[in-house]
Amino acid sequence: EIVGLSELSAQLTTEKFTSLMNECFEFVIKKIELYGGTVSNLDGENIKAVFGVPESLDEAPVKAIGAAVDLIERFKTFNELNELPNPISLRFGLENGPVIVSSVTTDGQSHFNVFGETVNTASRIRDFAENGQILAGPNLYSKIQKQFEFFAMEPVPVKGQKEPLPI
Repeated sequence: EIVGLSELSAQLTTEKFTSLMNECFEFVIKKIELYGGTVSNLDGENIKAVFGVPESLDEAPVKAIGAAVDLIERFKTFNELNELPNPISLRFGLENGPVIVSSVTTDGQSHFNVFGETVNTASRIRDFAENGQILAGPNLYSKIQKQFEFFAMEPVPVKGQKEPLPI
């Protein structure tokens, strides 16, 4: 999720804000694709990216975290270069697991979206992340806990889960 867009849009002209957001979304998409991911949905402040869908990807969890770390740094540079009155930042909720893929082809162009508990969990834990923070769900953590440094948080209550979720 991109944090701070509402405040920024109120301080800039529509033209300036649109230009900055186009630049921002372009580098976000390119960075995700560089790491082998695919943006399945852009919705205002929310960006849904998947790694390993629609095609299998070796080390998808590692690449997802790599993209997130690089994007946090890229946003810092973006803010400095554009001398934004209100800096914008990212916060991430990442999880690993099975997803339901919906694919539609129109006018020869394929579009897809992902659904399911893995997607819901990632979205819900993102809400607990602070600006510039990456939160990993328990399945992602168990896959790559030895490859990155993690700090455990208190388990959080997550809609749809009986027990608080460790992140």
